[in-house]
Amino acid sequence: MSVRILILLVMAFLTAGATAMMAQNWLATERAEIMASVPKVLAPKAIGYKKVLVAKTDLLAGSFVLKEKLEWQDWPEDAIGERMLKKGDVSMEDFVGSVIRSRIPAGQPVLPSAMVRKGEQGFLAAVLTPGMRAVSVALSATSGVGGFIFPGDQVDLLLTLSQKVGEGKMRFTETLLKDVRIIAKDQSAIQAEGQAKVAKTATLEVTPKQAEIVALASQMGKLSLSLRSLADEELMIAEVSKQSLEHKIAFQPVGVQRKTNKAQLSLTTDKQLNFYLQTMAQKRKKQGASASRKVQVHRGGSLSVQKF
Repeated sequence: MSVRILILLVMAFLTAGATAMMAQNWLATERAEIMASVPKVLAPKAIGYKKVLVAKTDLLAGSFVLKEKLEWQDWPEDAIGERMLKKGDVSMEDFVGSVIRSRIPAGQPVLPSAMVRKGEQGFLAAVLTPGMRAVSVALSATSGVGGFIFPGDQVDLLLTLSQKVGEGKMRFTETLLKDVRIIAKDQSAIQAEGQAKVAKTATLEVTPKQAEIVALASQMGKLSLSLRSLADEELMIAEVSKQSLEHKIAFQPVGVQRKTNKAQLSLTTDKQLNFYLQTMAQKRKKQGASASRKVQVHRGGSLSVQKF
């Protein structure tokens, strides 16, 4: 092989090697540019949770908030709003006894704007059933059942007054309203546990017409409360007596009526009470006379009667 051919072969190998290196460098550069243009996939960020106050069961508008109806629930930190109630910032007990303004479904956060807390303006209005009114009556130890009435109890409202009849006066008591709900005592709509305190006033939940009747009756005579049993079978909401009083107040029965035994509201006069007392006295007297027994005693030839 001549020297010339050998030189050409060497030059060809060098050219091929240089071309291969240049091509490899170009491909590496292109690959780097492509990789740089691809967005980097970041590792998922750990989600933080905090406990917020939510409704354990459906909270209906106008209902009281009870502790067993609330719970703390884990909530993503990114989704926690400024108005949500977070554990550590507030206590669940702070909202027990509040009244719900609007319905809160179970599992949804409880917001301060959805409640009226004790002592806040508008609390009593939130307690009232829609369409009903609040009216207060003065109480004493006797007219207020000795202090053993509490918000939430059902009572009958009695009116006692005297009226001139002929040359004399007649006193009577009538059941004016029946099955009325107590919504507050004095300035409290929530009775502290264990307290039996004689209140000066009781606030009743009544219809607009009944509110007028109570306002008038309070100026005519003495109002008293009669506590009803929690297990009372006679279901009725604040029925107004159909029997007019001696002063002929004309009003129609108002209020929502449920199933009842058609029990009429009662009226008791002083004459009826006197007659009852006299009847009981005569009955006791007769019982005493009939209770004495006659015994015939024979002593020798004589006969005597002994009473025991």
